[in-house]
Order: sequence, then structure tokens, then C-alpha cells
Amino acid sequence: MNGELYLKDILHLVSQDLLIPVMIVLAALIVYAVFCVGSLVVEVIMERRHYRENVPRFVNAVYEADYSEVDDAIGQSGMLKHQKQALLTVSRNMGLPQTDLYALAKREVAGLDERYRRIAGRTDFASKVAPMFGLMGTLIPLGPGIVAMGQGDIDALSTSLLIAFDTTVAGLVAAAICLFVSRIRKAWYGKYLSAVEAAVTAVLEKADEAREAGVKLPHGYEAPAKRGDPARTDEAGLSNAGGPLPAQMGTTHRIPVSSQASSAMAGDATAATE
Repeated sequence: MNGELYLKDILHLVSQDLLIPVMIVLAALIVYAVFCVGSLVVEVIMERRHYRENVPRFVNAVYEADYSEVDDAIGQSGMLKHQKQALLTVSRNMGLPQTDLYALAKREVAGLDERYRRIAGRTDFASKVAPMFGLMGTLIPLGPGIVAMGQGDIDALSTSLLIAFDTTVAGLVAAAICLFVSRIRKAWYGKYLSAVEAAVTAVLEKADEAREAGVKLPHGYEAPAKRGDPARTDEAGLSNAGGPLPAQMGTTHRIPVSSQASSAMAGDATAATE
């Protein structure tokens, strides 16, 4: 019996000591949810409203362009800057062997997919853990509250119930906001990815056409090194919107592309819009 009593005391002590950390986490989740709403607004202002890409028109422009004008068609499109950079990496290496070029295209599309998943994954994670912490904040003070009710201590009971209800509401509000932001971004990013896939396919078919015609195409281009990936840039919507890219992108280097590169093409566009 003594062992059982000690075990109960230990569990009670641990659970009560978790109340303050749980409340701190819930407060942080509320702040993060507000930040996500702000970053969504910034993304709309800085990027979304500038996205004006008409995919069929762009594909037709690539097909009708001369082999040396594909870069111009990409630069004049309404796609976002990071999308244009991925397309330029493919178009400026159209002279690679077909297997390597297709592997490079898959890598670029998979890179965009990973970028979008990483951004949406943060709010997804927050929307899942917030109700868990809200439930913990509800259950922890209920034990002392029930004990206080048995002892006739109405003040202690009221305090415990107030904490329980407040933590529940905080967890649900944070989860709802993060889920809302995540759903919107998944819908946007699914459309972005579909547009990039169609554009990359058009560039690859243009390269195949040139290869069959015996036209010598450029290769050896490498995208400029990125300046890191701070969380604020990701949350604010990938920073740069549409607009023509400069014709020269710096010194070119050969990209070490493997013919056995990963075939992880973009997915989840359908699930994002559900």
C-alpha cells in the first residue's frame, strides 16, 4: 500500500508541475498563430497578388519561342521569382543528355515541393499539438478542483475551473487559426506546383525537339547560391513576386547531376485543395 501511495504522490506532483509549462506553451502557440495570420497577409500583399501566370499561355509561348528565346518567355511570365529560377536552371541546361536533364528537372520540382511542404508543415504541426496542450491544461487543474469541491472550498474550485476552461479555449483557438492558415497555403502551393510541373514539361519537350533537330543547346548553368532560409522569409511567403528576371545571372558552372537522381516529383496538390 505504501508503494501505491508513493506512486500516486509522484504522479500528482509531476502532473501539477506541468501546469505552468503547459500554460507557457499555450501562450506561445497563441502568439505563433497571430504571427501566422500576419505572415499570410504579408504573403498576399507581397506575392500572391502579383501572381498572374496563365499556364496555357505560358506553355504556348514556350512552344512558339525559338530555342534561344525560352529564357525570355520564362522571365516575362507571371510566375514567382523562385519558380522562375527553377525553370531557368532547366532551360539553361537543355544541352545536357536527356536522362540528366530529366533528373535535373525532377530535382528542381522536388525542391519546390519540399519548400512548400516545409512552410505548410509548421502550421500543420501547431494545429495538431495545440489541442493536446489545451487538453492537458484542462485536466491538470481538475484534480485539485474536485478535491477542493469535496472540502467545500469554492474559491479553489472556481480557480481550477477557470484555468481549465481558459487553457481549453486557448488550445482550440490556436489550432483553428493554424489549421486555417495551413489549408489556405496548401491550396495556393498546390496550384503553384501544378503550374511549375506544366512549365517544366514544356521546357523538356522543347529540349527534346531541339535535340531531334540537331540544335546545340547550352548547358553548365548553376543557380546562384541561396542566402540561407530564415523562418521569417518562409512564413512571409517566399519573399519575391513575379516580374522579369535579369538576363545575366552571374558566372555559370556545371551542375553535378546524377542520372540516378531521386524521382520524388511533387505531390499533395489534390489533398491540399480538399
